[in-house]
Amino acid sequence: MTSDSAAALRCLLQPQSIAVVGATERPQYGGRMLSNLMRGGFKGELLPVNPKRESVFGLRCYPSISALPRPVDLAAIVVPASGVLEVVRQCCEKAIKAALIISAGFAEVADGLTLQSDLQRLAREGGIRICGPNCLGIANLADNVWASSNPNVEPDVVPKPGSVALLSQSGATAFGPLMALARDRGVGLRYIVSTGNEADLEVADFAEFMLEDEPTKSVALLIEGVRDGAKFARVARLAQQKGKPLVLLKLGRSPVGAAAARTHTAALTGTDEVWTAVCRQMGVLRVDDYDELIDVSSMFAKIQMPRGERTAVVSHSGGIAGAVADSCGGLKVPIPGLEPHTVEQLSRILEGRGAAANPADITYHFQRDTFPVILNALLMDDNVDLLCVATFGDEDVARAVINAAGAGTKPVLHMWTGSVQNRTGLPILQDSQVPVFYLPGRLAKGVRALLDYRKARLRQLAEPEGKAPTGAPGCGEYQDARLDLIRLSSSTPDDMLDEFRSKQLLRSFGIPGTREVLCHTPEEAVAAALQIGYPVALKVVSPRLPHKTEAGVIHLDVRDAGQLSAAWTQVVANASARLLVSDITGVLVQEMVRDGLELIAGLSWDEQFGPILLIGLGGIFVETMGRFSRRLCPVTRDDVLEMIAEVPAMERLLAGYRGQPARDIDGLVDVLYRLSRLGTECAGLVRSVDINPLVVLSNGQGAIAVDALVALPSPREKMRHTTFPAAAPELQSGR
Repeated sequence: MTSDSAAALRCLLQPQSIAVVGATERPQYGGRMLSNLMRGGFKGELLPVNPKRESVFGLRCYPSISALPRPVDLAAIVVPASGVLEVVRQCCEKAIKAALIISAGFAEVADGLTLQSDLQRLAREGGIRICGPNCLGIANLADNVWASSNPNVEPDVVPKPGSVALLSQSGATAFGPLMALARDRGVGLRYIVSTGNEADLEVADFAEFMLEDEPTKSVALLIEGVRDGAKFARVARLAQQKGKPLVLLKLGRSPVGAAAARTHTAALTGTDEVWTAVCRQMGVLRVDDYDELIDVSSMFAKIQMPRGERTAVVSHSGGIAGAVADSCGGLKVPIPGLEPHTVEQLSRILEGRGAAANPADITYHFQRDTFPVILNALLMDDNVDLLCVATFGDEDVARAVINAAGAGTKPVLHMWTGSVQNRTGLPILQDSQVPVFYLPGRLAKGVRALLDYRKARLRQLAEPEGKAPTGAPGCGEYQDARLDLIRLSSSTPDDMLDEFRSKQLLRSFGIPGTREVLCHTPEEAVAAALQIGYPVALKVVSPRLPHKTEAGVIHLDVRDAGQLSAAWTQVVANASARLLVSDITGVLVQEMVRDGLELIAGLSWDEQFGPILLIGLGGIFVETMGRFSRRLCPVTRDDVLEMIAEVPAMERLLAGYRGQPARDIDGLVDVLYRLSRLGTECAGLVRSVDINPLVVLSNGQGAIAVDALVALPSPREKMRHTTFPAAAPELQSGR
């Protein structure tokens, strides 16, 4: 973040003076903005602006921004959309660095697109940073800045100051249910920011500011979509480096939700599978609802990272302990056995009651002086990395849990099993550094998020810049590959490279393909087959025949010249029935690749994040499994290994399943790494890449692209030929 941007965000979030444009005493948006600032305890200077009034709530009112006696840190603009640009123009002339625009009527409505574009241009040219438009404002709870048009900021409604920053594209959600949940659960918030249409500043900009804000320990995000996926990814990486988790509730996951988002803040929601992949890759913790967003964000603001994943559960009830253990087990949270000396110590205390095990049922001992001893025994067990306590009680019970958590280095999480109306133990726990949950499933999700973040953080610390597999091409080779793509795409009149040209592009990035020759006559095909060695495959090559099997233009396992001649006649006839002669590039004579594991690999272009790498099982497993893993390009070796682990059964099949040989995982990793580099180096030149199948051979033999198609961004209108085009000699051979 530039120093100018950081300074503007400080003016926005930590202002010492605020002009409220559209201030009024009526209970409208402008009136609520000024009233909230006054009742919320703002200690800085307030300057109402309204040409129709001389004073508002006893404060002198100015007719315009231009009439202010001096610049202010922040201009809060609450006027009709048609008047916003003139106000912003005056702000620029007054050298005001930040504006908060509550007004709606911009890109969220069809006739407001031009107005928002004009606003963006004015902000760029005038050097002012803008939050909004179509937002509900911001709050800095530590400094009593309630620059929001939210209807109510009374003390019994707002949360306490804390260390969680809440950023939301929906103002009504941020200042409504999320703020209420934080208040009810004793979760302290540092900031509340509603970003609205994000004509200028985006959620990622505010998140980056929070990462540099020392009191902020975690950032809760509620978003519908992002306009700059690369910026979001960069900030997510920075969050990992800083050790400040981003916790994300992503709206617009369904088609109905996506349509609602477009009409709400004009947001592009993106593909949910891609969002899931990006979050896993960048260490962003994705949650499913409001409760989880608040609970998990609060947990990360309080807790230390565990040294491992092994989790112990203790409760006064065997049923409650079992419910927690079941929920944890369902999320693959390890619940190990305890060390013998711990079991022995618990057994002496319990005297045959409950269960001296993991999970531990300690019956009524949670209300006795043995409770701290039990907690300490569990935390001292070398098989335990973190402890979940599920109980209720008075101040003594709460203090015992808090003291146990503070005495050691292992994190302690609590699930409250009593009434949320409790006024003895629960408030003490909520005010402590012990995270509090309220249901077994919520607690288990919190533990899972903690373990997932630990894994992502350790990986990031071990390989801060990513680690390329051995043999990755260098920058010079990438430049040559881009030139190859430009040359290949210029030779096709369509928006698709045929198989032959597609694999040429892959080879230029170091991705192996089959040995093959592009032929134009049966005689050339016979000579090619002899060169390659039987058996061979024959494939008609055309960018207009992406699905060869259905068109009958492929013939496999051709074993001699006689079969080859017959196969040539058949596939060419089938192609001629569907295509013009000018649409046929030739016939590919290709080696048969046997005894490998068939996968699907590819690239797609996401409108928000750019090139996305994909891998899944191929062949007979495509329809039976139907699962794929995705990552944002470029990837590291660890990214690829995680992708392999995410696809059901892929690891087992690669390792050698039921007598099959082990496959070359290193060769697969190398191919996928190079494919991801193709995505980043050829951004804007390639729409998608489909390698199907990518065959992984036995150990030491690599992985090979048997068929491939590259889609280009737009059609190329080139002169058509009425005969097969002659390929240059250096392009007719295979590897």
